[in-house]
Amino acid sequence: MRQAHFERWIFSGVLPVAFAVCIAVTAVIALPQPSVGSIRVGQLAASVVLSGVAAMVLIETAKRLLPLRGAYNRRQVALWMDERVGGKGAPAMGQLIRAMDLMPSESIRSIAQTVREHPKDSESREDNASSLQQPVDLEVGHRWRRVLFPGPGVGGAFNLPAEQLSAQIAAAAERASREGQGYEDLILALCPGLQRKDLRSLKQKDGPISSVSRDVAADVAYRIAAAIDQLQIRLAGRWRHYLQVTAWWLTGLVALAWALADRGSAAHSATFVLAALVFGAFFAWLARDVAAVVERLRR
Repeated sequence: MRQAHFERWIFSGVLPVAFAVCIAVTAVIALPQPSVGSIRVGQLAASVVLSGVAAMVLIETAKRLLPLRGAYNRRQVALWMDERVGGKGAPAMGQLIRAMDLMPSESIRSIAQTVREHPKDSESREDNASSLQQPVDLEVGHRWRRVLFPGPGVGGAFNLPAEQLSAQIAAAAERASREGQGYEDLILALCPGLQRKDLRSLKQKDGPISSVSRDVAADVAYRIAAAIDQLQIRLAGRWRHYLQVTAWWLTGLVALAWALADRGSAAHSATFVLAALVFGAFFAWLARDVAAVVERLRR
């Protein structure tokens, strides 16, 4: 848990600031500082705007060519599961993958065979000695939450925007609620505070969760819907924040590269790079908002 918060603090705060400082220092050292009278404000402003737009074009190109969103979403969902169950969200993650039908049955059987032949988690054997389902879910969850850019799901459902991915997770949660058996960890992660024994007592004998009284079923459904709404807000908000901080320092980097490549222009000076760092990110964000509107209109 603390490691996740530390990683977020590093990647969303420390590193962008360090990049921006390095860009500014490089500009001051490597580029000339023209006199005030030689700077054309219009040309300087146009260059700053173009730097911001160019930075966002680079970001959007990388998003479309590489499954960046998929890797981010997969990591965030796994961390979110961990936070809701006290750091033991791998089984819930594995059950979510099964509920979304993202893993072929052959792969699940292969994992079950591996777990049967090489059991390595004594806790799983103690919790559910009569069944391999929980150890299999645990292994699937671990495979899908690893901090690796290449990996399962990054080019598929997890590469969808936050609202579409949340809809997929909501459908999986509805399936888990309807079937009940085999998805207890997922439901408990979506309904923190609900005890496993209480969850099992809600079901009729060998019956699904939806067969309980209307009040209890409505409460469980409400809590699941609220949890998925919170997940969508988290996915969208943090993704937007990461894009914004990346656009900030990348705008300065584009301006620096442009100034170093074209030293003949008076506008392409250290002042230009510093102005791009201060004001260029706004135009990058504006370009991103325009691109997002166009993308929604095309759907």
